[in-house]
Amino acid sequence: MRREPDEQRGWFSRLLESIPAILWSADPETLAAMHDFDPQVVILDINLPGISGIEVCARIRATNPDQPVILSTGHMTGIHLDPHTRALLKPYSFDELMETCHLLMEE
Repeated sequence: MRREPDEQRGWFSRLLESIPAILWSADPETLAAMHDFDPQVVILDINLPGISGIEVCARIRATNPDQPVILSTGHMTGIHLDPHTRALLKPYSFDELMETCHLLMEE
């Protein structure tokens, strides 16, 4: 099942209404800005343009090893999960995403 862009935009609108969130791209400026923002949860797609979500997660871990991270992926092969990282296998529901966000924020 492939999610259409309009459906994805709807998800992110619901997410932004549910918890304080900022949508960023995975570039060096964004990674540097995370130090000022200190997000409760970071949601990363594994296949980001230009850099993998796993690499972004590693960079986050270098400066904030306890940062909660959710990796969104179409396959689980080769993904190392530490105690502050969860993976959601696509396709997943909005409710699964929200449940995972809340679980990580409570830990």
